[in-house]
Amino acid sequence: MNHTRKCLITAATIVLLSVISFHASAQKFPVIMADSVNKWSEATTARIQDAQNNKLATVDVFVKVKKFKGTTGMCVVFFRNTGSTTISAWGGLQTGDKPASQSIYEVNAGKFTLKPGEEVSFNLELRECWPKNRKALNDAGKCAACAPNICFANVRIN
Repeated sequence: MNHTRKCLITAATIVLLSVISFHASAQKFPVIMADSVNKWSEATTARIQDAQNNKLATVDVFVKVKKFKGTTGMCVVFFRNTGSTTISAWGGLQTGDKPASQSIYEVNAGKFTLKPGEEVSFNLELRECWPKNRKALNDAGKCAACAPNICFANVRIN
């Protein structure tokens, strides 16, 4: 392998690792969970502010738990822009015991741009969930016991 190719591979690896580890501070909202798997939750309405805190967007969020394995809940998360402005953001799930200053990681979040009335869904994971009495809970109950939040980062509102 020639020197130029080695340098390119090294540079690409560094860029990839920096993207994977990049995170952004989040705005958080408690999520309502359904009582069983493959059932959509009721809507959680999130009123999200942009970085300058002078514009507001409203997004309804629905969550469907697919399964729970180990300490991770595999979910489908559905976002619907119910406001009158376009919103671009990263959206992800996070356990409720994370501090308000904790960040979400883009490798486990969905990036979206939604005009008013538009919607999108992503397969996302609720990671690091350690519910008490987990053997007595179904998969949806395990996720709910971790008091999940829907988090939004890198918000832009037009």
